[in-house]
Amino acid sequence: MQFIVSTGPQKTNPQTRKLIRSHVMLGKNRGKSRRPKGGTSADSTSPETSNSNGSSDSAPDGPLIELCRSMVPARVGSDLSFTQFADNIEPATFGDILKFSFIAKKVLFPLYLCIDFEKKHGGWFEPLTFDAAYLHAMIFTSQAYYALVEGRKVYSTTEGSSPHLLKTIRLLRERLLTGDESTQTSDMTVAVVLALAMHANISCDYVSARHHMEGLRRIVDLRGGLGIFRSNDKLMVEIIRCDIGMVLHTGQEAFFSRDLLYPGPPPTSCRDQLLSLLPASRTASNDRSEAETFLNEVDERLVEAWDTMKLFIKSVNFATRAKRRLPKAVLLDPMATVMYPLLEMSFDSGTLDEAVRLGILAYASHIFLQWHNVKHPYQHFPSLYRSCLGGLRSLSGFTPQLLVWILMVGALSAFTEADDAWLKPFLRTNLMLCDVGSWTQMRDILESFMWVRLVQDKDGKAVYDSLDD
Repeated sequence: MQFIVSTGPQKTNPQTRKLIRSHVMLGKNRGKSRRPKGGTSADSTSPETSNSNGSSDSAPDGPLIELCRSMVPARVGSDLSFTQFADNIEPATFGDILKFSFIAKKVLFPLYLCIDFEKKHGGWFEPLTFDAAYLHAMIFTSQAYYALVEGRKVYSTTEGSSPHLLKTIRLLRERLLTGDESTQTSDMTVAVVLALAMHANISCDYVSARHHMEGLRRIVDLRGGLGIFRSNDKLMVEIIRCDIGMVLHTGQEAFFSRDLLYPGPPPTSCRDQLLSLLPASRTASNDRSEAETFLNEVDERLVEAWDTMKLFIKSVNFATRAKRRLPKAVLLDPMATVMYPLLEMSFDSGTLDEAVRLGILAYASHIFLQWHNVKHPYQHFPSLYRSCLGGLRSLSGFTPQLLVWILMVGALSAFTEADDAWLKPFLRTNLMLCDVGSWTQMRDILESFMWVRLVQDKDGKAVYDSLDD
């Protein structure tokens, strides 16, 4: 039965035990019926159950009740034990899906605590029961995530990859040959293609990744354009995240950067939408820190991207302090409005403009694209960032505070341990110039630019602490 999950001899982690326990207890925590306290009311005893003295004759009730109960079969298993999945899978594999789904929002969206991901009917689980391609896509996606967390290689289709990946590809091909356009272009098909593209990206199989994105582009066109997916914001967010991630991996042109995100008349601008989420006292257009004087010296398009991104970060921080959640659409618009134009800009390497462009991109990718506890193995973007910082033509316009922020966001989103040899001395030098002697002081500098404590404090402090190694 599908609810029985076999595991290895190792001790199960607390989250997994909690997840399994929650499914085992489905339908059981209904509480116990309470007996009336103290005596009986006038109508609690019927003539049939009272003797002539008016006392309750309870002797026959016990055996009769027990007999009735023994005739009712006891509940076996949980609700999941009767679930029929779209294809046969191993019980342990089902356990992997359950475990991943339990943490999926936290894993895939760094800002999940700040964003209102409303639950829709069926959620992630229902498609597993009727869409075999989606089922196997969920399996290889969860396996890829755990491989990355554990530092293992994610294999491409040509390197002996997961059989679930290969089966997903076969099932998708069969679907695309059926001639049923509604099925070929359905949301489930889009989700499967996105999973394949994502897997190809993280396994560095760029040829396959581009092939999947080209297929996705055709499906979106058949549906009427990207704006049609406004009714499914989560899917639209995933399309854009995958597209931008592909550009950061390869440096090739984005597939959806020129799409209209809204069908029909243009909506309220992204900035107006963000301003509406803030109290009036926090929406002053000239509300910039002293550290942001560099904005007077860079391209106006960079200033616009910076202002929009910072307004988004203000909204997130305000919602966090107020213990509120932002609507999911707020995640989509700043991501597309900021990142797509930045990807299409071009400045000379080593200039202030290029360093700021890459810094905003690095920060946005950490906020919008990064998975929890996983740094995506980008190739193209870190190379650009490294070359720019290693070949600064002039320090004009660069303050030590700005360099601290640019170096830190690069450490969080792009650079690896292989960069420590040049990154750490560079960061130490500028922290000394800022007279920083503690993590709290460093965080004050970061917050004078852009910083979300809820998402970035843990990793940021780890980088700071590592400077003493």
